[in-house]
Amino acid sequence: TFTAVYPEAMEAGRPIITSDMDFARDICGEAAFYVDPEDENEIASAILEIAKDKSLYSEFVAKGHIRRINFETPQSRALKILKLILKKKK
Repeated sequence: TFTAVYPEAMEAGRPIITSDMDFARDICGEAAFYVDPEDENEIASAILEIAKDKSLYSEFVAKGHIRRINFETPQSRALKILKLILKKKK
């Protein structure tokens, strides 16, 4: 599955702080601040760091916009599926 939370945050111009998990890294790449999901001190530190450091905030927002461009649209996914179906019918 694919969550829409990350692309929505990127589209909205919000920095992402997320769990350091493979699925999150696959979606966000360098456009997120990764933390141990079980370490509340690390999570709090990441929130404070991004809130205080406007250049870091802006850096993650910019990387998110770049990353977001690479995602498929619903239309492009539908066209790929349609092409596969038509190819199999031949």
